[in-house]
Amino acid sequence: MESYTSHDWLLFWAYGSFALVFLYSLRIVLNKQIAFNTVPLIPYQFNYFILFFGALFFANEPIEMYSDKWNYQNIFNSIIDNNTTKLMNTESGFYIYNKIIAFFTNTPVVYFFITALIYLSGYLYFIHKTFAPSYRSLVFVLMIAALGFYGYGTNTIRQGLALSVFMFFFMEKKISLKLILGSLIAILLHKSLLFVVVVNFFVIKYNRKDNFIFVWVLFLVLSILLGDTFVSFFGDFLIDSDARMNSYLNDEFESYESGFKINFLVYSILPILFGWYIKRKGFEDSFFDKIFSLYVLLNAFWLLVIRVPFTDRFAYLSWFLIPFIFIYPFSKNKSLPNQNFWIAGLMLIIAFVNLLISTK
Repeated sequence: MESYTSHDWLLFWAYGSFALVFLYSLRIVLNKQIAFNTVPLIPYQFNYFILFFGALFFANEPIEMYSDKWNYQNIFNSIIDNNTTKLMNTESGFYIYNKIIAFFTNTPVVYFFITALIYLSGYLYFIHKTFAPSYRSLVFVLMIAALGFYGYGTNTIRQGLALSVFMFFFMEKKISLKLILGSLIAILLHKSLLFVVVVNFFVIKYNRKDNFIFVWVLFLVLSILLGDTFVSFFGDFLIDSDARMNSYLNDEFESYESGFKINFLVYSILPILFGWYIKRKGFEDSFFDKIFSLYVLLNAFWLLVIRVPFTDRFAYLSWFLIPFIFIYPFSKNKSLPNQNFWIAGLMLIIAFVNLLISTK
């Protein structure tokens, strides 16, 4: 395995997850039932195999010098060695998390395995609480094949861990003590979740039937006209207590594509068009309104900093909702004619976008 690079492992995951989505899509299209709310096409227990295999895969991905994963390994080793000089910029929640894991093991691969297991479990827990058994495996497979999922599990690990913790409490319909405590833990792990938490609380209290699509359009126009101004204005928030994030804003990563990214914009607008269309067809559901509005607002704010290098790291704070937005309406009732073809087609589009960008 040592002859393979981390990029090779990314390609393995992209091709493998796309193949899995293709098989699922084929199974859906060949299904003679119009809907499958009672009998799973694929047993949802298969999710637990994916959970374990995915955690092993993430944990054993090669660690390349100066990569994010290499930095996380150094943080963990510093805690093992009680070397506090390397922990100055580590946020308190992540420091405590590392201390807890270090109490049980001093092996980095075990540390990454546990972290990946938590990361995958957050998504799986949310899916099992939100979707009927017949849709759980389908949604989880789509989730792992979506753009950004792999990066948050193997590269942007701390942010992925924080987002996963948030998802354990995300299905709460009211602002409760449970939701507040869970959100606080997520923020302590990675401060970018403060943005997600605030918008989530706002949507719970002040959601609208139009799902704030007008805000997204307005922010798109502002980004086109005043993009550089917003990058400078939000710079302090985007700097995430380490030199690597500073370099994103200071353009030290000159080889990375910067500027207004049309491909990411097209990918981001697809679920908005779908959500608008499905609601025009008469689909009404309070939880769908919540996740759709949350996506629209989070993605709208991302538009303001779309020119920042590595902007997909910020975009994924909204992108993680895309598989749920596409599948949730179909899991509730027969929303469209030829519904199985819709599901299969949307799944293939999401997986193909990830494959296309991963193999560039």
